[in-house]
Amino acid sequence: MRRLILFLAAAFALSPCSAQIVTNKVDDQQSALYRGRVSRQYSRDFNGTPFWDNSGFMTGSIIFNGKLYENVLLNIDAAQGEVNVKFADASFPVSPDRNQVPFFIKGSQPFVNLRYLGVTEAEEGFYEIIYDGEDAILKRVDKTWHKDAGDHRRAIGYDDPGYNPDILAYYESATAFWYFSDGKLSKLSGKRSLLGHYKDRKKEIKKAIASTGLQTYGVETGRMYASLMTLIEGSARKEGKLAKASSVWHESEASRIHIDVPSVGAQVLRAPMKEELPIEFFRVEKPSGLAEGDGGESVKALYQNKVYIIGDPTKARPAKARIT
Repeated sequence: MRRLILFLAAAFALSPCSAQIVTNKVDDQQSALYRGRVSRQYSRDFNGTPFWDNSGFMTGSIIFNGKLYENVLLNIDAAQGEVNVKFADASFPVSPDRNQVPFFIKGSQPFVNLRYLGVTEAEEGFYEIIYDGEDAILKRVDKTWHKDAGDHRRAIGYDDPGYNPDILAYYESATAFWYFSDGKLSKLSGKRSLLGHYKDRKKEIKKAIASTGLQTYGVETGRMYASLMTLIEGSARKEGKLAKASSVWHESEASRIHIDVPSVGAQVLRAPMKEELPIEFFRVEKPSGLAEGDGGESVKALYQNKVYIIGDPTKARPAKARIT
């Protein structure tokens, strides 16, 4: 856990396919990350890109199921809301269960899964962290497939030198910035909308902007928001709340994308780990309505933040182990 927190602190100083399962040949310590469904593969009969941007795979780090994996090749499928990982350039990209990914860094860009952190109003998928302090500024990019006649150069969201006007299909890009405070998201539409969250300090902030010469016009939107938040929070800025929250395992909810993978839930183990197994590592449960001696007991085993149910409590005779 300490390594995760240090890693996060350092970071802030700077149409679906059928499910398949693959296992790339990797080190045992890395293998859990790379056991997953093959990522959606795209042809090139469209303009634009389904990915977050056109930078491709970049080296980064990712937290998966409570463990930190470093020196991983990552890319973000903004059409599917997935993070794709590869062990090497020649390997198949796979999409790890997003319900177990709270945070990752692609290149120098940090991303967070707000749904994992319990923000139910957030969209599934990931948000780029533009600023992380007492409050946060987030960026969201979504890609949507369309097919119709016309010039779609502006719709795809970037200058594509390979744009082909004869191709009707394209991925439309939608970018939005969000203010995150006290577990709530508010969409931003510019400098004024951000300052609206600090009405009691508006005059003070405007005076500070003037005295520091902070440029808020003609500046890339994300940098403008980050500069304003740095000025607003100033020396009172605390350790990033999102970074801290992402270093702790949380119970996840079912995903609309991973509908074939049951969600798993367990209480966070807060007691210090010792050589002995923690209390209630194994818990015998009997469904209501069954008398003693009727059989039907099952055992819940908590291991690496997942709950394994061994035995079927609805049957009186022994059953094969099943995992949920």
